[in-house]
Amino acid sequence: MLKSKVSLLIITFFLLIFVIKSINIMEVNPFYDFDEAHRAENARRMKDHQSYLVPLTGSTQDRIDHLKIPFKENPNVNLYYHLERPGLIYWFMMASTSIFGDKEFAYRLPSFLLGFGTILLFIFFAKVGLKKQKSNERHSELVSESQNIGILKRVQDDNVTALTIGLLALITSADLWLSSQYAQLDTGLTFFLFLSLLSLITFAETKKNGYLKVSGISFALAVLSKGAPAVIFGIFLLFLLIYKKISRKDILKFIIYSFIILIPWITLISIQFGFKNVIEVFSKFALTSSSVPFIHIQAPIYWYIRWWFEALRPGWVLFLSLVAFDVIRRNLDWKKVTLLAYIFGSLIFFSVPVNKIWWYVLPIMPAMAYYIFLSASNLLRKYPEKIVNLSLIIVLASLPIFLNTSSKIGLLYGIILTGLSFLILVIPISTLIPAIRQLAEGIHKIIFLLATFYALFAFYSHFPEIKPYAKNVKEVSLEFKDLKIEGKKCLWVDHLPLEAVLYYSNAGQVNELNQQSLDSILYKSCINNFLITPLDINDKDFSFIPKKELVYKKGRMSLLRLGQKEPQ
Repeated sequence: MLKSKVSLLIITFFLLIFVIKSINIMEVNPFYDFDEAHRAENARRMKDHQSYLVPLTGSTQDRIDHLKIPFKENPNVNLYYHLERPGLIYWFMMASTSIFGDKEFAYRLPSFLLGFGTILLFIFFAKVGLKKQKSNERHSELVSESQNIGILKRVQDDNVTALTIGLLALITSADLWLSSQYAQLDTGLTFFLFLSLLSLITFAETKKNGYLKVSGISFALAVLSKGAPAVIFGIFLLFLLIYKKISRKDILKFIIYSFIILIPWITLISIQFGFKNVIEVFSKFALTSSSVPFIHIQAPIYWYIRWWFEALRPGWVLFLSLVAFDVIRRNLDWKKVTLLAYIFGSLIFFSVPVNKIWWYVLPIMPAMAYYIFLSASNLLRKYPEKIVNLSLIIVLASLPIFLNTSSKIGLLYGIILTGLSFLILVIPISTLIPAIRQLAEGIHKIIFLLATFYALFAFYSHFPEIKPYAKNVKEVSLEFKDLKIEGKKCLWVDHLPLEAVLYYSNAGQVNELNQQSLDSILYKSCINNFLITPLDINDKDFSFIPKKELVYKKGRMSLLRLGQKEPQ
């Protein structure tokens, strides 16, 4: 038991290091384009204009002309309501900035707390499951009391090991830490869906109505976090109903608990914007996001599978190996099957659309870690010696090789590694390593401790860090913000994403510069026009601009003043 607890201490030590490193990144690194800077700008404008129902921004993305209001600091500039996104995570950001000030750390803090909270949820519900299992073992009448004590100690030891393996898979997820450092919505969606999922599993086991209430309320909060992606939870509900672990009456209660939270927001947003308008915008955005290709995020159908071989080490290989083992050995109970339905159903749901981003599938990862915990617990109860097999898989799957390689090479490596790991899991360890047969059980646990340490150290060696899209955007944008000029000033960007510029410049609205904008907008509505770009002032792409003057330069990033257009 002592060695199993040591493994948890090792994880706790590295977890503390990961937290400290993440907090430092959150404090120091500027915002990333697109989503992070976009979310922060939304929260800031919602707070400034006391508009709390939906996001509000001057971004050029997804503008709807009849959903605009004047920017307080410059009435000639418009901000736009975005009905496609609920406001919960933005409310958290507004609360955080009210306490810590308008800075990167404050906008990122809610996401970090929700990401760390996901880890705590895993530990809590794993312990709830182990407590119930321990109670069942204690009341078993299959063995004598003296035998039962010995069995319980061994089972408890193996369960702690299984919890460690599941927790290891979760906290070595690069995506979880990236998302936690990132001012975005998906970490909140992940937290609330995971809470809803595990609460519903616990309700199905215990029939305690409190867990059903928590599940329904958590699902509603998941919807308020990001909206449409929360529909993946329906797959899980369906399989629980098929397995008769919940009834139609339970589902009705679940819906009621959810709508108690959702109805006030739906009512208020419908009153302000019109219910039909909300549905049209929401539906159009969901359809466009999934069906209209965006060149920067197009990816093949297998992209997430390949991505996890790099970003979810050793968790993805462990998960696939254990699933294959459970299927072949027929070790699938209702909990495992419903979890697999949620995991693979969600994976298919997000893989079919042409557009893919790593955070879309973030809600699946905690469920995979929980499956690993359940499967490893069952495996070690039947085959305690397979702790060595699992240790070997953990080491192999954690090797920091084939990182940042091509999709096809990464996928091929992952498939070969998964096949090898499955063979390691199936074959008796004494066949793989004959010398293991002579070793005491305590040595097996030491091997597991070393494997755990190595996996965490390997992950730390390439710990994920959110970085800005382009260097010096913050410094140059702040230079524009501090310009003391009479009259209206407008800001443009070229060859550069505009969201971080929009946030740091406090311009309210930023537009992309091209020949069309020069003819239709530039100089006609603004007296003072400025451009931020990474290109040289004499670049041929700027030949259509009649006059330009360098105001400030940091690295490759320049702030240019565009001269008045000569009258025709």
